[in-house]
Order: sequence, then C-alpha cells, then structure tokens
Amino acid sequence: MAACLLSLLAACGGSDPVVPPPAPTGVAATPGDGVVGVRWSATAGADGYTVYRSTSSGSGKAGTAVQVNATSLDQAGLTNGVTYYFVVTAVNAGGESPPSAEVAATPIPAFQPLTLSEAGTGGGTVTSAPAGIDCGATCAASFATGSTVTLTATPDATSNFAGWSGACTGTGACAPVMDGPRSVTATFTRITHEVTVVRAGTGGGAVTSSPAGIDCGATCAATFDAGSLVTLTATPDATSTFTGWSVASCPGTGSCTVSIDAARSVTANFSRITFDLDVTWSGLGFGTVTSSPTGINCDASCSAAFVSGQLVTLSAVPGATSDFVGWSGGGCSGTGTCTVTMDAAKSITVTFTRKSYALTLSSTGGGTITSSPAGISCGATCAASFNHGTVVTLTPTADPGATFAGWSGACTGTGACIVNMDAAKVVTARFVYPVSVSLSGSGGGQVASAPAGINCGSACSATFDGGTQVTLTATPDATSSFGGWTGVDSAAGNTATVNLNAARAVTAVFARNTFTLSVTRSGAGTGSVASSPVGISCGATCSATFNQGTAVTLVASPTGASTFTGWSGSGCTGTGTCVVTMDAARSVDANFGP
Repeated sequence: MAACLLSLLAACGGSDPVVPPPAPTGVAATPGDGVVGVRWSATAGADGYTVYRSTSSGSGKAGTAVQVNATSLDQAGLTNGVTYYFVVTAVNAGGESPPSAEVAATPIPAFQPLTLSEAGTGGGTVTSAPAGIDCGATCAASFATGSTVTLTATPDATSNFAGWSGACTGTGACAPVMDGPRSVTATFTRITHEVTVVRAGTGGGAVTSSPAGIDCGATCAATFDAGSLVTLTATPDATSTFTGWSVASCPGTGSCTVSIDAARSVTANFSRITFDLDVTWSGLGFGTVTSSPTGINCDASCSAAFVSGQLVTLSAVPGATSDFVGWSGGGCSGTGTCTVTMDAAKSITVTFTRKSYALTLSSTGGGTITSSPAGISCGATCAASFNHGTVVTLTPTADPGATFAGWSGACTGTGACIVNMDAAKVVTARFVYPVSVSLSGSGGGQVASAPAGINCGSACSATFDGGTQVTLTATPDATSSFGGWTGVDSAAGNTATVNLNAARAVTAVFARNTFTLSVTRSGAGTGSVASSPVGISCGATCSATFNQGTAVTLVASPTGASTFTGWSGSGCTGTGTCVVTMDAARSVDANFGP
C-alpha cells in the first residue's frame, strides 16, 4: 500500500516521497515465566513496528509476526525452556525497515527445582538457606528463579563430608544460583580406622576378619568403618597352637571382636608345637653329639625340644680313644648322620665303644702266658683285644723241664711284661729246653748241632727254644767210627733230629777201630812173648786185637837153655823189645835159638 502511494505521488508530481525507516536499534529480550519481553528504541519516521519470533536463529522476518505501535512487546504463551529468537522492523508509509539485530531469550519459570542427592559410604544431613532442603527427610525443593540457595552439609559422627558434585564442587560452601533446575550431590564417606594384625611367637598361623578385609598371611592390615565391629579369628598351622590375643577384651583363644572407634593393633600369638628329642649314651666309649638346627650339644645323655615337623640331623664325633658304633631308635641306624622328623617325641641311642687293639702273643713253646686283665691264656700263638689305655701284664709259666728265656717285641728282659695298649702290640715269649749230649763207646769224636749250641767232643749241653727241631751231627775221630744214637727222635747215619718239646738227653756212640796183631815163634829154642798193653801172651794167646793207633810193646822171654835171637816183621828187629803201632793188622815173628 505504501509503495503504491509513493508511486502515485511521483506520477502526480506531488511532494517528496516517503522512505521506509531504518532498522530499529537497542533491541533486548527479557525472559519471564512463559513470557519474553522484547524492548527496543524508538525509530525515527516509524509509524509502527513488527516483531518477528522464531525458534530458529537466523530466521529473520520468516518467523511469527506481531505488529505493535509501541516500543515493547510481552510475548506470552511461550514454552519455558525453549529459546526464542526475535528481530524487530520499523514500518511507515514508505515501507518496512530491514530487520534489527537478532536477540534471543529463553522463558523461565518463576521457581526452579533444586534436587539434593547424598552419596558415599558415610552419612550426614544437608540443609538449605532459604529453607526447603533438609536431606535426610526432604531432598528436593523449588526456589525463586535467580535466587541464590546456600547448602550446608553436616556429616554424622562416623562420617566425613567428602565434597559436592553437580552444581557445586569442592568441600566449601555450595551456593547455586537458581537460574534453572539444579542438581547437587553431597558425598559423605565413612570415617575408617585401620586394624593391623601382628603375628607373634614361635609358631605360625592365619588370622581372618569378619567383615572381610584381613587375611593374614597375605593381608595383615585393613580399614573398617568407624563404629563397626570386626571379629578376628586365628587359625594355627599344623605345627602350631594359638595361645591368645594381646587385647585385654579378648581373653582366651577364641575369636576376638574389636570395636572400630580408633586405629587398632592386635597381636595374635602362635606357639610352635615342640617335641623332645632325647639322646642317650650306650657303650664304654665316649664322644659328642650335636644337632642341626642347634639344640643338642652334649657328651652325655641330653635332651632338647624341636618344633613339630622339623628335620633334625644328629652328628656323632667319637673321642680320641673311642669309636662310634652307630645309632639306634627313632628310625636311625648305621654310622652316618641321624636325621629324624620331629612329628612326635623321639629317643635316640648313640653307642661309643672304647678303641681296642690286638695284643698278639707268640711263644716258642715250652710254657704258657696269661694276662691280667684276662684275655691271653695260651701256648704257641694267641691274641686278644684290649681297650685303649688298658695296661696288660703278661706272666710266663714254663713247662716242667723248660726255662723262660725272655721277651721280645713290645717287652724285653725276663721279668713281667707290662704293655700299655695305646696301639696294636706284638710280644714273643721264649721258652728253652736243655739238650745234653754224652759220648760213649771206645772211640772218640765230636757232636755239633744246628742251630748252633752244641759242639763238643765230650759230654756237653745247650738250651734251645721250645718247639725247635735240633739236628745233631756226629763226626768220629780218625781212629774211630760212629756207632749210633740214643735219645733222639729220628736218625739217619751220623745225623739225628730232636724235637724240643721236653728236656732231652742224647748219647752218641763212637767205637774205636781195631787191628789184629799176630805173633809167631820160630827157631830151635823155646820162649814166650807178652804184650803191653796186655793181649798177647804167647804160649797161650799168640794173637790179639788192639785199637787203631795203639803202640803195642812186645817182650820176648826165652826159656830153659834157649836164647832169643831177634824179631822180624812189622818193622821189628834186634833182640830188644818190639814196638808195633796198630795202624793196620800186623804180624811179628819172635825167633828163639838153642
């Protein structure tokens, strides 16, 4: 219409045409409860205004239009919470101005809801100023839009206020401005105290809690809510017993209930089950027994306690004069270490014996040897063992006819033999028998012995070790021959043997060698011949036997009117005596004349 009027005036040659006014300025939108008040400044040349409303920004004059003649418009019937966009144009006869700058506003209710939530493990109350919130009981209220509400959190006796979340943060004052719905969470945490369990004593075991938290072994400390009751239960391991708590309110060995009104430390005492290990001694020796682990260290019967299930190794060390024989009892044997498992009381016997050494006795025979202390009582060869350090006295007793000749080896002399048994010892006892040799017969010679001792040409004797076999050899002299033995055990020719198990008397017989001296008488006369040594007495006996080497003197005696005229034969001549040496058979003639 205005454009048409302008066109007509121009055509009719009237006054200057009317132009549209400029766009309004100073446009502002103020939200209210379901209403937005739009205000602007008056625009020069404007006959009226158009307000355009849209829910989309940038819509310009495409929105809902409302014509007004004032510089304000209260748009009612709007939806709270929806943002509305407004532009304003000015209108006159010249037309409509361009749109103003866009303004926006969101209608808000007169009251805004404030919702309070409590969170966390603790407890407490939240109140508001102005009043309305009292949570616990009332946790939601509405407050005038734009007002400031101050919330105060008060924890209960067992809790701490941990802070705000939502429309407030931190732990200070919470004062949200109620320019819209507000939600605030107050977090209360339960005050907790730590309960610490200490396991003490020689034993072992576990402690658990109800409610759960402590599982000691692995977890020996946990926190629990203040004011709660925590029950602790102790369970000893297989090798232990539970002996009680450190808390005065928990006597005995049952469960322990503690009130969590502060940090608590509770000691559970476990004692290791122990068994006695007894070591007893046996035998005449001595030594020491030690244990690993330590506990046993003794050189006489002793005892120590070891924990149940423990492996105990016993070691035995004999003394310098003793030998370790072995173990018995408790499943141990042999001479190594003894290892026992302490699942019950055990008794072990350790046996040490005195070191013993052999005393070996040899004898030539001819007597007996006895010992003090007893053990040796023998003849030829014997042995006995005596404990280390024993002083053994040996006493010889000769058989009849024998003589004790002395000791050799560990003893000397002919007195008592005293032996200190600090090692193996060997002693030899000599008994001797006499062997006497006599020579008989007409001959002569010598007798010698092997072994040496006898070497004589007349009666002689010597002593030899008992049991010795003595060989005797007879050697006749040049004028004799050996005739035989008496008193020997065996003989072969001029050799004989004698076994010395008694005193022996032996005779060696030597016979003199003899030759015949024959005398003949010849001639016309008569007479006699006699010999010195006697034998020849001729007349009657004109022949005799004489020992070899004998010098036989012959004397001729004529008879009557006869005369002795001389000798012949065997080297004899003349009329004196005739001396004949008998180194062979001889023949002599004595001549007698008238």
